[in-house]
Amino acid sequence: MNRKNICKYNNKRMIGMTLIELLIVVVVIGVLSSIAYPSYQSHALKSHRNLAKSDMLKLQLLLEDQYNSGYSWSNLISSGACTVCESSDERYTFSITSSASQSYVITATAQSGKGQASDECLPNNNQMTLASNGEVTPSECW
Repeated sequence: MNRKNICKYNNKRMIGMTLIELLIVVVVIGVLSSIAYPSYQSHALKSHRNLAKSDMLKLQLLLEDQYNSGYSWSNLISSGACTVCESSDERYTFSITSSASQSYVITATAQSGKGQASDECLPNNNQMTLASNGEVTPSECW
């Protein structure tokens, strides 16, 4: 073999990755994903919570639009499912109640099926409320 052929032979052998290099890449990807995934989960929960809040405000506007007809919400909520909302029924269920002190209270309850109940901003009952006078609970979530 002449010198030219030896160089070509060595170049062909060096084409690939060693096992150590591959393991280092896998470890780096694992570390990055372990840091990024909790942040992604938190962002997803917050975005679904914000969508539920906007749906509650939409319900409030529709109820106020029907003020003269006595706050009829039978066409807005059906078995916990909001008919005009963009939120998924798997994330939140909505209800509207009235009492002597409030014309209506809109409640969004986080469901545990998709992990929405683990939202740190929501209290132990996993509910957000919006009253007819504008009071909201929990106030730190709004």
